[in-house]
Amino acid sequence: MNESFERINATRQNKTASGLSSAKLKEKDRFAQAFNILVNYWEIKPSLYEAKLQELALRDVRVVSAFLPWAHVETDIYHSLKKFLRAAVAARLRVRLFVMPELGVNYPNAGVPKELLTNHANLAVNRLGQVIYSFAAPNIFSMPSFASTEVLKRFGNYLLKVGSVLGEVFEEVGDSSFCEIVVSNSLFNYYRSFGMPNADHGDYSAAHVMAFRDFLDREYKSNTSSAEAVQRDEEFKMQLYEGYNRHRFFTHIEKLLREKTDMVFSRKNSNCAIRHIDVFNPEASPEFSYQGLLTEVFDFQPSVGRLFDSIVRGGYRGETIFLGRSGVLRRLNDQERSFLILASVIYSGEVGVESEDLFKLSPNFQRKLRGLMNAIEERDYELQRPVTYVSASKFSMEERSFERLSKLVPDMVSVKADLSARSRALHERLIITDPRTIVRLVELVQALAVAQTGKIVALPLPMKGLSNYTVDAVAQLDKFRKGKDPLRIQLGVGYEVYDYQLGQVVFYDPTLFWSLAATEEDSHEAISMFLQSLIGLAEVKVPCSSSDPRVNVVHYVAKEDSARRLVFLINPTHNEIHTRLNFPNSVQVAPLATGNLGDSPQPIGGQSFELRVPALGVLPMQIFDIPSVEGGTA
Repeated sequence: MNESFERINATRQNKTASGLSSAKLKEKDRFAQAFNILVNYWEIKPSLYEAKLQELALRDVRVVSAFLPWAHVETDIYHSLKKFLRAAVAARLRVRLFVMPELGVNYPNAGVPKELLTNHANLAVNRLGQVIYSFAAPNIFSMPSFASTEVLKRFGNYLLKVGSVLGEVFEEVGDSSFCEIVVSNSLFNYYRSFGMPNADHGDYSAAHVMAFRDFLDREYKSNTSSAEAVQRDEEFKMQLYEGYNRHRFFTHIEKLLREKTDMVFSRKNSNCAIRHIDVFNPEASPEFSYQGLLTEVFDFQPSVGRLFDSIVRGGYRGETIFLGRSGVLRRLNDQERSFLILASVIYSGEVGVESEDLFKLSPNFQRKLRGLMNAIEERDYELQRPVTYVSASKFSMEERSFERLSKLVPDMVSVKADLSARSRALHERLIITDPRTIVRLVELVQALAVAQTGKIVALPLPMKGLSNYTVDAVAQLDKFRKGKDPLRIQLGVGYEVYDYQLGQVVFYDPTLFWSLAATEEDSHEAISMFLQSLIGLAEVKVPCSSSDPRVNVVHYVAKEDSARRLVFLINPTHNEIHTRLNFPNSVQVAPLATGNLGDSPQPIGGQSFELRVPALGVLPMQIFDIPSVEGGTA
């Protein structure tokens, strides 16, 4: 992918080219951030590294990325990683190194050493005691458990070896700024089994169960030795809460592994920039990988729509999309693959593609990408996701509530596992905590702190006969509510609204969300009414809507001027769609990049627009709010 629109080779030979404008440098940084050009260095002879990287540099690539297969690094007798880094320095390319195992990287067992997978004690198993398998290309293999002592020890040694190699190269070239370590979410997102409910997803191996019990004992440790306190703490660990606690435990151990990885690469000899992201490979997700296997066996055509839906969900979770060519994605034609790449950039902001794909992209598609990245950079546009849904993990949302919310504000929701400062978005307005949350003191304090900044935060109330609050959280809640006179409302679900400094706190009754007796129709209607009232309270408005539900509408807003927006109409079908785009107020609409709006190059004003969205296409537009004046609209 083009990560610089100026020839790098010419830039190096002509020093006057170093006086590029700040706008061009920004453009380069934006493109370098948006695209990970993956080089599978282990598939190339070390003697060809420099030629390969020079070729990429001549195609205007400035940053290359590489997954580091665990098994390959351990047995790297040819010192290929070291030679690859030296070649990158010689080609004056920056390097991103993905150090965590990721599925679908075209290396056997995703790089996990084969001998670790021969010991059943090292394997992840599901709730039924069955080994969890990955069906993602290039091969089917059993998944390792990161709770296993042997697996953790070997993984730590692998990280130390990578750090040692980096230290040697940095000392040799006298610089470490060209290299960045990327710490991703490893295999944790894939400890899920196709066909099993969310509550049963996860690793249930012996080592993992022991670690989970230790986690529960620490989380729900009694401050007193009374029989009532002991019994209450046991309630939080019982079967009713096991699914929630397990999902939170997955998030916890992932965080610990990331922190330990940070420590390895913060050593003096291997110190370099470290970035944390989540990586999502659509064809490796459990709901798709098994069907992908059947696609290979019976020679079916892959479903572009199913892959697109996975990308949309990955965008909700804020994940970087990885589109390799080792599985069913290689069966897609150029138009389908280009569409998925463009959709990944729009929904996620970052996409990984293998370097071989760079040479196969059409000039027309590259022009569209140039126009898109220039437009986003010009006003520093950001994806508009004003609603945040907080759950135990990014895969544990209460199904009915999240389904209704995503339909009420389509493509405007993000999913988070906590309310830490690092995870909060700049433009979020409404934060809804999952109704099946076990509220601890730390969650309650974080929520109140966020509300102080001017946001609307919704939390479940303590329930009768069901311990969904810890004792210290209940005490803090009582202290907060004491002496306050809230606004009490009953709209599908009863809730209380408290003004709290710049924002508001909503405490709602979660009983309906726990009830299995409520009919599907009644519960959905009540939940929709409640969520709609929260959306109205937070003044979250859908900027525009499409008359055809097959067309996805994605909104970007300029940081410095919210009256300027970008709207992308995305058609994931193989047929052209005629749709009407409706706005709540009059706006001006102008074409963007390769998007066309009629035959007029000038902005068009109105509230409703008839549009044609091409098959597997993206129609981008600039939207300008028409300012209101006294007596009407200007």
